[in-house]
Amino acid sequence: MFCDRDDGDPLSTVQGAIFRIDTAGAGLRVTDGRNRTSNIVTADIADSNGSLHAIDKVLLPPNKNIVETAIASNPELSILVEAVTAANLGAMLSGAGPFTAPTNAAFAALLSELNVSAIRSAG
Repeated sequence: MFCDRDDGDPLSTVQGAIFRIDTAGAGLRVTDGRNRTSNIVTADIADSNGSLHAIDKVLLPPNKNIVETAIASNPELSILVEAVTAANLGAMLSGAGPFTAPTNAAFAALLSELNVSAIRSAG
């Protein structure tokens, strides 16, 4: 179980980054490659292909901002990346978070509601 980890245990991500697990009071905390921390609010939620662990902040691999992370790790965020790039907001999103990332489905619903066909025509 995830909760059975010891202080300082490494945790590898799918993208190959190494995070660290530590105790934080009665719970556990994850530290990312940028020294940002997130508390594990719920651990060991059973799923059909493993376990889920809910955290309270977005964590990033080292040397990547939120846009680079979205490009590298999730094709469902490609419209977000297009919108951020078109609006030249990459530098702003490189600062302190947390950030909420709408999926492609969320953007598609918004574009449909606004009756526009692409991010570039929405401005």
